[in-house]
Amino acid sequence: MIPFYHQTTDHAPKKMQGTEQKTTDHFHNPAAATNMTMIAKVEGVQDTGDRLRVFVNDELAAVTSPLDSLYFLTIQSDRVGELRFEMGDQTLVPVDISTSRHFEIANIPDSHHGSLKAPIILRPADGTGVYKIIENNHVVIIRNNEKYDVTGKKLK
Repeated sequence: MIPFYHQTTDHAPKKMQGTEQKTTDHFHNPAAATNMTMIAKVEGVQDTGDRLRVFVNDELAAVTSPLDSLYFLTIQSDRVGELRFEMGDQTLVPVDISTSRHFEIANIPDSHHGSLKAPIILRPADGTGVYKIIENNHVVIIRNNEKYDVTGKKLK
């Protein structure tokens, strides 16, 4: 039998109490009926104390702080689309460490990505990391942390 603990530390066993982050770190999207989970690690970003934010299209779907250098995410959204990761003013992309190429992760309800031994690696988008997102039902191309429409026009 697997023990279940409520999410507040006052219900957790004594050894777990006091390990919960500040209540301001909690994120909840009451409009979302589905979620997915992820264990991620951020590389190549100076620790500024910023929290990792995850968006599905233009909807904020998760916010978290690290715990022992890992980010434990519950991504809450009913929207369909690719995940976008931000920390501070930087856009981060998932990277396959064997090829150093970025890849996209879609919001898939009831799925889990990453593990304690092999977390999803997130790194700042660089000039070689051109990728697309959807914002306000329009395709937006990200290059060097700048946004462009599909015609190549720079967006503000």
